[in-house]
Amino acid sequence: MSNSQLGLVEVGFSAGIVDSSADHSEFSPLGAAADVSYAINPASSLMGITRMEGVTLAGTSMNYTHAMFQGQGAVISLSGAEQPVVKAAAFMPLNVSGRAVDGLGGSRALLWPQLITALDEAMARNGKLLGLDEEYHGALTRADLNSLIQVVSGKVRLLVEVQRAADIRQVLSLIKRYPDLQLALSGASEAWMVAGQIAEVSVPVVINPESNLPYDFDQLAATLANAGRLADAGVSVCIGMNTHNARLITQYAMR
Repeated sequence: MSNSQLGLVEVGFSAGIVDSSADHSEFSPLGAAADVSYAINPASSLMGITRMEGVTLAGTSMNYTHAMFQGQGAVISLSGAEQPVVKAAAFMPLNVSGRAVDGLGGSRALLWPQLITALDEAMARNGKLLGLDEEYHGALTRADLNSLIQVVSGKVRLLVEVQRAADIRQVLSLIKRYPDLQLALSGASEAWMVAGQIAEVSVPVVINPESNLPYDFDQLAATLANAGRLADAGVSVCIGMNTHNARLITQYAMR
């Protein structure tokens, strides 16, 4: 299963620590250096409940960081092992939907230049990580820069939450600018409208099978036919569920 917060959250509005979200940090102002592998709780009640329905592996990541990126997600086992992390830094979530734009300047006209500037700075390193003793005068923190170098060099997949077709086209254009970038789309309610373009660049899509009506203006063309139309166009499709409903994923896969 993809794109959950399993092992990071019990009750989202708990008065205690909720590891699926984080406040602003001087260490990682862009949020790229946060690493959920340190926060996974193998004793989480949601792990066992989800495993009972046949789910054995999951991708888990933060869903809110007060920053552009949601840190580095991990692939985890739901086996109940003391160390559930199968692969740390397996992917990096990025949200460019309207919900994220609202918290990053209020306009895509601000979000996209910030994103491109950060990725360009990482790209300029040509895959070479910044050493502790190396002088550096860039705009990013050392931690964020090294994390993004792994992304633009294709070592860590960029999982982009995006809904409307226009934004999906914008995301796909990143491949021309950063040829080693490994992309995947998440959410993608209007992906069926650009299915051919997605298939052409072999970008997989993680969809929410419950999306059949517009939740906001980013999802005006939402339809339950999204997965079928994408598959018919040759797009690799998988299902991502709300963490607390993750146990239902096998039921939704049969729809």
